[in-house]
Amino acid sequence: MVFGLFKRTPPETQLLIRALEDLRIGYDKSDMWDGIVIDAAVKGIAETVKTDHDFAKATIGGGGWTALAAGSMLVSEWAHAAIMTGETHIYRGVMNDHGKALLKLYKFMVAQLLHAGKLTEAEAVEQVAELLDEIKKIG
Repeated sequence: MVFGLFKRTPPETQLLIRALEDLRIGYDKSDMWDGIVIDAAVKGIAETVKTDHDFAKATIGGGGWTALAAGSMLVSEWAHAAIMTGETHIYRGVMNDHGKALLKLYKFMVAQLLHAGKLTEAEAVEQVAELLDEIKKIG
């Protein structure tokens, strides 16, 4: 079974991992927290993508998505999930600096999806508004 150790990473997965790294490098890191959240997002997502190739194959290989759009979607979902835990809230509706950086990251990735044509402007606005409403309830 030694040969199983040398399985080749599918090209879609390679493209997605490269796109995640491009997102990380190109993301505006105005303060410390911006760098922390994008680094954590890309690291966590890349580790998952390396072991589960189905998402990359379905979106990039068969779904007509660009690797950058697929990466943006994954990062936006990661940021959304991190915000929804409530762990970055000082109290109900008020987030600490870490939470604010997560929200900034989420908004940026939604804008990327809008730019890629994967969301309409109305859908992008609705998604951000829904998250902001949820933030008011969490904490």
